[in-house]
Amino acid sequence: GVPWDVWWYYILLLAFYMTQLVMLPFDVKRNDYLAQTTHHVVTIGLMVGSWISNGTRIGSVVLIVHECTDVMLQCGKLLKYFKKPDPNDIVGKVFVFQCGKLLKYFKKPDPNDIVGKVFVIFSATWILTRVIYFPVFINIPATEAVLDPDRLGGCFIFKALAVLLWILFVLHLYWTTLLIRVIYNVTIKKKKLHDNRSGDEGSDEDDVDEKKSK
Repeated sequence: GVPWDVWWYYILLLAFYMTQLVMLPFDVKRNDYLAQTTHHVVTIGLMVGSWISNGTRIGSVVLIVHECTDVMLQCGKLLKYFKKPDPNDIVGKVFVFQCGKLLKYFKKPDPNDIVGKVFVIFSATWILTRVIYFPVFINIPATEAVLDPDRLGGCFIFKALAVLLWILFVLHLYWTTLLIRVIYNVTIKKKKLHDNRSGDEGSDEDDVDEKKSK
C-alpha cells in the first residue's frame, strides 16, 4: 500500500490543485490564463494517473521538484504585496509561510532589497529544478522506459503520463521566457520588479514612475 505520509501528501496537493482549477475563472485574468488552466489539468491528470498505476514514488519526486520553487514564489509575492512593511514584523509573518529563517540572516533588511534577493533565489531554483533537473532526470528516463517494450512499453497509462510530463515541461519553458523578460527589465531597463503576466499592472507602474520623474 501507499505510505500514510505519501497518501496525505497526494490528497492535500490534489485538493489544492483542484481548488486552484475551480477558482481560476474567478481570479484576475492574466496573460497566462490558458497556461495556468492547462497546468492544473495536467498536474491533476499526473497525480491521478500515477496513483492508479502505483507510481506514487516518481509522482512524489515530480511534486517535490515543483514545490521547491513554489515556496520561494509565494514568499516573494507575500513580501511584494506588503505596504511599507516593518522588517521585524515581516520576520514574524513570513515565518508562518516557512520563510522566516531566510529573513533572519539579513541585517536590518530593506523590504525592496529582500524582495530582490528572494527573486534571485527563486529564479535560480526555477531554472535548476524545472528547466534542468526535471527534463534530464525525470522526463528523459521516463520516456526511455516507456519506449522500451521490455519495461513499460506495453502499458498505455504510462505512455499517457509521459506525454503529460512533456506538456508540463513545455509550460515550464513558456514561463521561463516570462521570467527572463522580468530579469531583463529589472537588470537592463532598471524597471521595478513586478509580475509581467499582467500588462496593465506593469504599464501603470511605469506611468507612475514617469510622472514622478517629471
